[in-house]
Amino acid sequence: MSYTRLALSLVFVSALAPCPAQAPLGAQVDGVVLDTVSGAPVRRAVVQLRYSGNNPAIMHSLENADYVAMTGPDGAFHFKQLPPGSYSLSYSRSGYLLPRTSSGYSALSFRTSEGGAVTGLRYALIPQAVIAGRVLDDEGEPVEGIQVSVLAFRYSGGVRKLTRLNESSPTNDRGEYRIARLPAGKYFLQASLDRLLPGAVLLAAPRAPGAPLVSFASTFYPGVTDSGQALRLELRSGQELSGIDIPLQRSAMVHVSGRLIGVDGAPLPRTSLTLISSQSRLPAGFGAPTDEGGNFVLNNVRSGSYILHAVSSDSRIIWTPLEVGSTDIIGFAAQASPAVSVHGSIVVEDAPRNFNLSSVGVSLRSADRGAFSGDVRASADGSFVLEGPLPGRYVANVDCGTSGVYAQSISVGGEEVLGRDFDLAAAASGLRIMLRGDSATLKGTAGPVEEATKPTDRQGRPAMILIPADSRMRGVDMIAPVAISAKNSFQAYGLRPGEYFAIAFDDVDDQQLQDPEFLTSLEPLGVRVQLSPGATQTVTLKWNPWPQTAAGY
Repeated sequence: MSYTRLALSLVFVSALAPCPAQAPLGAQVDGVVLDTVSGAPVRRAVVQLRYSGNNPAIMHSLENADYVAMTGPDGAFHFKQLPPGSYSLSYSRSGYLLPRTSSGYSALSFRTSEGGAVTGLRYALIPQAVIAGRVLDDEGEPVEGIQVSVLAFRYSGGVRKLTRLNESSPTNDRGEYRIARLPAGKYFLQASLDRLLPGAVLLAAPRAPGAPLVSFASTFYPGVTDSGQALRLELRSGQELSGIDIPLQRSAMVHVSGRLIGVDGAPLPRTSLTLISSQSRLPAGFGAPTDEGGNFVLNNVRSGSYILHAVSSDSRIIWTPLEVGSTDIIGFAAQASPAVSVHGSIVVEDAPRNFNLSSVGVSLRSADRGAFSGDVRASADGSFVLEGPLPGRYVANVDCGTSGVYAQSISVGGEEVLGRDFDLAAAASGLRIMLRGDSATLKGTAGPVEEATKPTDRQGRPAMILIPADSRMRGVDMIAPVAISAKNSFQAYGLRPGEYFAIAFDDVDDQQLQDPEFLTSLEPLGVRVQLSPGATQTVTLKWNPWPQTAAGY
């Protein structure tokens, strides 16, 4: 009997004892990383979760603020026992590039709940492109310490220029270079001698007394000094292009001396000048300041076509062509161009109520240099004066703001120049600008939209692009992205009536919109819309990812 009573007592006491506190249930996050080209899983990708919740104990603990996992052979990653809250996800893998946006894939930010699971996440990586080869001298021997650079065409102010990108590689003792982390695109290669790296040894060719120095010059693939003769390489994502050897070329080296002169004919002292390649518009690596008398000397200039560029203390520009051959140039004179005053007038038809001509801005963009000149506001009577542009070819730009008015016509000497460049000398009679107030409106939505591709989830800049069907109207000043809201709607005012291609993108690169060939390639993605004067049209567009093969266009 006593044993039974003891047992009952123990049961009773244990029932009264407090239970240990139950540990909170951790959250779970699972997903996969895929190769965009093959669709195959990407193994050994590093996935990082950054906690951004409101738990101070976690936020202030460095060792617990980040959670890291690595994908397995199936490309999958797993996180367990995560504190509930908000997280941002990042991922990477050597040999791969991140896409411009997460469009079409899972959001990079999400919330977890206690004991909950966020599963089925999908992310993508783009396999890098690679260019590799050697730099050789004129005897086929490898050259060490030469910087090999990647170049591509870029637009600035509507002018296409060959631009040196950040990607480059020095040659090793075998003359080898390898440039990785390139997106798909069209590129040029240059072995640059503007700055030789340690280990570079280049000997000038023997010369007879009085003969010009002949030495190696910066050389484009496949072995030319003129960028106009360079061969463009087209790379696909994941492609490794090897055996791209660059044989260095020799060029005569001469001295160029002369004087910089101001508009008034006086010398320009202490003024820096540089030479720019006429073909590529790249700095040629030659420059010097003038002395007190405006004199300059440039040593060891390679033969070629250049532009001598300088800016005087009173902001006058020197932009003078210079042809360098195999003999020294002595006494070359480059004079600052006098400023030009361009007068013009603006008239408007069907003007909206309270429209004021003084709200209209006018500017000129150099068709040669891409630089803008002027940007003045018209007077109340529509007259304006642009001061300071240099002689040359220009494109006129009219900014009507949000008034609902558009430029119908721009004429110079009776010739229509809207969207086209013209010689400033022809503008002596003035610019005539005709505005109209019967502009069109286009509004609509972008869809259908999946949860993973909402604009608020993407890292890019969702926008609607209107491309005029008339290619003459595709100037740099005429195509402006229209933002798409978080509710996937857009509205564009003040549009010039006519036919357009309307396209919705998850992201936009403004620079590429300056490329006429690129705009033509977008046409198949667009919905044709005909905008009538004074009318409002509604359209539904589907989302398009911004083209990934954009580099080196």
